[in-house]
Amino acid sequence: MVALPVIKCHAAGNDFVLLDNLQSVPYDYPSLARFLCRRRFGIGADGLLVALPASDAQTDVGLRIFNADGSEADMCGNGIRCLAKYVMSGTTYSSATLRVATKSGTVRCETIEAHGSPSIRVAMGVPCFAADGSGQAGGATRRLRRVRVGNAHCVVFTGSEVATFDLRGLARDVNAGARLGEEANVEIFRVVRGTIELRIWERGVGETMACG
Repeated sequence: MVALPVIKCHAAGNDFVLLDNLQSVPYDYPSLARFLCRRRFGIGADGLLVALPASDAQTDVGLRIFNADGSEADMCGNGIRCLAKYVMSGTTYSSATLRVATKSGTVRCETIEAHGSPSIRVAMGVPCFAADGSGQAGGATRRLRRVRVGNAHCVVFTGSEVATFDLRGLARDVNAGARLGEEANVEIFRVVRGTIELRIWERGVGETMACG
């Protein structure tokens, strides 16, 4: 049996298995993600993070992200935070900033103080809004707000209780036939007394506690 250089990590409730592959060992990442991310049978996680050597002088480290079902994601803000924490505190890297190469481009991370403790902040860039759509989803005709923050999201407003909403059904309907052009993470939300209540369904994972 080959020992894998992995750690378990989390950010805002998103949990990951992080594979240190700075030596570029040829792994089958999709199969590894499915194996490691299984709840109760594997380590269990929302996804697999793969740390890779920098591809050029403009970046410090590379990152590939695989969902629990083995599909590859373009971007994950919380995953990037976990990678940055690992590199900036668990290796010989000494700078307070880190440039991470992802499928969606290079993002910059920095260490900050948050609530009296060290944390990681990621510059995700400006969200890119696409034209709104509408259609039958979750048992009603709904406005589908499309936005990209490195990967595709569909944000849907509801006036009803978020906690009991059929989020699985909504995500299934939104992504049926790739009506948005590509499968997306789906968020359902409402505003209550100035606070946003939100639930998230991640493509290739299912419902998660947070999403970067």
